[in-house]
Amino acid sequence: EGNFTTNAVSARNNRAFVSNGEGGVYVIRYKDEIQVLGKLDLGTGASANHVLQFEGHLYIASGLGGIKMIDIKNR
Repeated sequence: EGNFTTNAVSARNNRAFVSNGEGGVYVIRYKDEIQVLGKLDLGTGASANHVLQFEGHLYIASGLGGIKMIDIKNR
């Protein structure tokens, strides 16, 4: 499905964000089982190198794409 390597995980409240290089950021819910909720695509050529979930925001270090901040409070 693409060229990706898992680089980092940020988890809290049964939800994890997994940075997968060129594969983007996967959103996962875990409790009794693991469920992939979706994927954040950072665009062509962007690579999700690190991810941090903090106080309702998701911060993604994306190499040449710089740092991206996504509001996840109400999602």
